[in-house]
Amino acid sequence: MITLMGDPWARKRSSDLRNYQTNYKRETWTKLLQCLSHEGLNVNGKVMKSVLKQRFKSFNSMFGEIHNSQTTWVVSDKQLQSELRMSISAIVILAYRPFMGSFIQVFTPGRQKERRSVRERKKERLEI
Repeated sequence: MITLMGDPWARKRSSDLRNYQTNYKRETWTKLLQCLSHEGLNVNGKVMKSVLKQRFKSFNSMFGEIHNSQTTWVVSDKQLQSELRMSISAIVILAYRPFMGSFIQVFTPGRQKERRSVRERKKERLEI
């Protein structure tokens, strides 16, 4: 195709593809990452458990919705597919780990194992 259309056309298409990829990540995953904001979680130095619990519920719900809808998508370009998987995994995991680490002490010690298991399942779902 490049020989028919030329290098400028190929560069333009490649640039367009990168822009679409960036917009996709911004539009889809930024909303999810807002659930992991520390804003409004502390009042007078204490963690608001109900707000934190709601954040995790919202995160889990949104993550499930995004995952369920996007597992049916087909990305035929294997390189693009791989790039998307890696960048999304990095975005979500790099935000989720510190958030969870900051608030793990809020949960009872018996639930830490359960939370770790949830994190591992999320990571596995991202790698599918």
